[in-house]
Amino acid sequence: MLRRIGGRMPYPWHGIGKDGRYLATSIGPKTYYLHQLIWLYHHGYIPKIIDHINRNPRDCRIENLRPCTNAQNQYNTAKRGHNTSGFKGVVFHPRCPRKPWQAKIVVQGKVKSLGYYPTKEQAAEAYAKGAKFHAKEFASS
Repeated sequence: MLRRIGGRMPYPWHGIGKDGRYLATSIGPKTYYLHQLIWLYHHGYIPKIIDHINRNPRDCRIENLRPCTNAQNQYNTAKRGHNTSGFKGVVFHPRCPRKPWQAKIVVQGKVKSLGYYPTKEQAAEAYAKGAKFHAKEFASS
């Protein structure tokens, strides 16, 4: 744990990253994220990437952290803000009137189609199955 020095914390925390959501501090010339230091304290090393299981970067409880690859970290994301279908991995194709909803997923850096469906809910189910297959415990839909 960090000890107070002269009534204040020795390393002031500040928000960095998009929206200042990640807490960080500088120790000497290096900047560390809070979740990196918590992982280091519990496991003795800092992995290249640490995933927040519940996708909340301020929730740095050790049970909410896990080491991962960049691809695994990308699977555990919310749907994008510009998403129009309301579902992650589902896009609309107006030129396909019978089955206008396509489910897509990125696997090893390549976009893979999971099929075309008459409803966006069916496409979302297909995405969820594909994500579970490819991303295992890192899948989120």
